[in-house]
Amino acid sequence: MAGPGAKVIYPRNTDASSTSLGYVDHFKIYSKENVNHNMEDDVIEELRSPNLARQLQALDDLRLVARRNGGTLPPHKQKTVFDALARCLSDSKQDVRLRSTQLIDELIPQYGDNLDNCMSTITPKLVPNLGDPTIAIRRATIQTLHVYMKYTQNMHQLLKAIVVYGLDHQYPQVRKEVIIALPMLFTPEFSQEDFFNVAHSLAKKLLDSNLGEDKVKEHILLSLEKIRNLVGDKVYNGYIQQLSTPLRKYYLKLTNNNDGQNDKNASLSIVGQRSGPDFNGRAHVAEQAAFEYAPSSANQQNYHQSAADLKFGVIPHQVMDKLNDQTNYKTRAQAVEELKGILREMNKRAIDALSPNVFDFINYLNNLLDDSNFKITTVTLEILGILVEKFNIAIRPHLKPMIGCLTKRMGDNKIVIRQAIMKVVMQLMQILSPKPVLQVLTENLYNRNSRTRQETLNIIIASLLTFPSYDFDLHILCGSIAHTLVDPKRQVRQAALECFAVIAQAMGAGKLQSLVQAVDRAELSNEGDGVMAAVQARLTRRQLPKLNSDGLVDYATPVPSSGTTRGGAPAPSGPDIEWILLGSGGSGSSARSYRSENLELESLASNSARSTPSNLMQDSPSHGPVGRRHPSAGKNRTKLPWEDEQDNILADVRGQVKPRTTWGGEDFGNDVRRSLKQKGSGSTSNSRDGSPDNGK
Repeated sequence: MAGPGAKVIYPRNTDASSTSLGYVDHFKIYSKENVNHNMEDDVIEELRSPNLARQLQALDDLRLVARRNGGTLPPHKQKTVFDALARCLSDSKQDVRLRSTQLIDELIPQYGDNLDNCMSTITPKLVPNLGDPTIAIRRATIQTLHVYMKYTQNMHQLLKAIVVYGLDHQYPQVRKEVIIALPMLFTPEFSQEDFFNVAHSLAKKLLDSNLGEDKVKEHILLSLEKIRNLVGDKVYNGYIQQLSTPLRKYYLKLTNNNDGQNDKNASLSIVGQRSGPDFNGRAHVAEQAAFEYAPSSANQQNYHQSAADLKFGVIPHQVMDKLNDQTNYKTRAQAVEELKGILREMNKRAIDALSPNVFDFINYLNNLLDDSNFKITTVTLEILGILVEKFNIAIRPHLKPMIGCLTKRMGDNKIVIRQAIMKVVMQLMQILSPKPVLQVLTENLYNRNSRTRQETLNIIIASLLTFPSYDFDLHILCGSIAHTLVDPKRQVRQAALECFAVIAQAMGAGKLQSLVQAVDRAELSNEGDGVMAAVQARLTRRQLPKLNSDGLVDYATPVPSSGTTRGGAPAPSGPDIEWILLGSGGSGSSARSYRSENLELESLASNSARSTPSNLMQDSPSHGPVGRRHPSAGKNRTKLPWEDEQDNILADVRGQVKPRTTWGGEDFGNDVRRSLKQKGSGSTSNSRDGSPDNGK
């Protein structure tokens, strides 16, 4: 046996079970100080490894440790770990960049006063990733920066970092993507912040010849307009007045403003204002909108019309006539592009004109989605995304018709369509939070179209992989999707099992009671025998689905066809695969399957289930009442060595804060036994843990 001074070896060429047991054996023979420091050094060393699997495993280990410690890493060498994560953000491997960004996103809300210190090395590496070529990384970076903006105690420094490491980055492509991302970061809760540095940098980018195309200028003006709407006309006008005289004149020229007609207290519109007296009434607002928000490509045309010539308060009838021309699809395709341009260039006054007509406008877009022309469909989905972006939180009352629009095309087999739908739903969740969106979206799980049901589950999976677990009510979500486990279609069953795997990981093994109860209710439904065994088998695979570079879901468990494959690798098997194959229809999956090298779920104990296959029944006790599930003994999981006496340390450092229990203390088998015990005693309580992982 090694002496107490030996270094703990961080095992890598083993599965999750053997790794954890190795940690326990090492921990028994070393002092907590040596183990805590040595293990952290080993994890940091693994993060620096050129080996992808070792890096991802180290990131997964850190995530599990953080979740066991209430959302934070152990106090030893926190800054060193964050420095290592900062290096991961600029790693050449996109999976490492994505996974480290998602981990940082989870850590931010729990760090309190020490957050800005820990993030000081992260921010210079995080901001440039807004220009990452991978859409999933760009999306995760936007999410992480937005969360950091909510929790930082030094917003001025963070906005300065966005300017220095983003808007002023040496590479034009990064500068361009940061400009495009800014409107998604600047949400209403930041209306009291000082955005002058950002506005000044954006204005200077209007003269940046390296950015080239006119489209970039449109995005710059859009970002500036977002700031104007956020801080108000008076404050924004003050920003513009602080620009250098040549830059201010150039800006005013681009926005069709006459410097001589605007004093320091006048409103500076991004896309031009009409001169003349300010009349009251909706008709005048609509008149102004017709002129101010015409697409830039048609600025030479006369869009200055009366309110009677506008549909929905902002759209010229010429455009509507072309949209309704059923004789020529090219005319309709051109018109829908014009419509997108009008919506994209709206500012507050145009939004006010459209607001009373949003419901009717969404219904009109719903009809456009029926068009047989592929381009018209995709551009209409883009228009829905622009509508969400422009209305921001005000889109909440129209959430149901918006989801209804998207549902119409969810069953489409074209990747581009599904990408567009996923993008709009994620926009809605970013603005409104996932809970209200999922409350409406889960109604699709009863849709007659099996592809729609499957794609709805895929969107739920994507949201769980994108947003932190405290943004969800995981208990309610379990009940909402449980019936899809017994769906007659194979692809829906597979998506449901993948979804439950992600939910279980988010809940943590000590908090799976509501998941077990939901699965149990599904098993008690018609033809539901075997569901619990299938879910258990899926969880014990310890693999999670992931988001690919297109932003769509890749399943972790491949499902073979009903027949055997000759000459190929052995087909996967188990109660979960058997349960999926019992369904009807081919895979037809809108998500792809892959075999993950990274085991993201800790080993969950084996337990028998109603109508469990014979290989599992061997472990089941033969006694007990007929028809009851007989749980087998679970394999207790243990903590990583650096955690084993961490509670006392944390108590000294953080007072009485109780860390959340996730995959450490209790396993799936214990949850099953506790659930069955409560049922047997007639308990009907549905107690909830108030921790963030429970979605409260």
